[in-house]
Amino acid sequence: MAALTLASCGKKPRPDAKVGDTMPTLAVTTLDGAIDSVLNSGKVTMVLFFATWCPYCVVELPKIQEIYNELKDSSRFALAVISREQPAEDVKKFWEDSEYTMPVYLDKKREAYSLFAQKSIPRLYLIDENRKVAYEALGSFETQGALDTMKMCLYDLLK
Repeated sequence: MAALTLASCGKKPRPDAKVGDTMPTLAVTTLDGAIDSVLNSGKVTMVLFFATWCPYCVVELPKIQEIYNELKDSSRFALAVISREQPAEDVKKFWEDSEYTMPVYLDKKREAYSLFAQKSIPRLYLIDENRKVAYEALGSFETQGALDTMKMCLYDLLK
């Protein structure tokens, strides 16, 4: 579990991040105080914003867990699953009940989310090693039919 700390390097929040945009630095702080600079890592980073009360998000999370299981040992891949505006206790209970092992972070005040968008979840982004958005999706993979497209983009980035 983690709380979120942000450093924007002088860049203002974006209303909607799009493919090709360069994202500002994003550092997440775990509840035990460790800092993870997920967009500073030089890795391909999958960023998913979700909430435990969102039915589409709940459907997406097992798919993201499967991808994480496959790529967690890759030195070129990072994952930031970020809960938007929820108490740590709620997210922790949900994570434990769901038996997720992928990393989860908190964005209690929408600070991280506001760097990517203003409304609607789930939102998924693939960020390349240079912090450029390579893929973005809003809503369920099922309604968009986008899971295969997202995976193709992810694996292309990891080549």
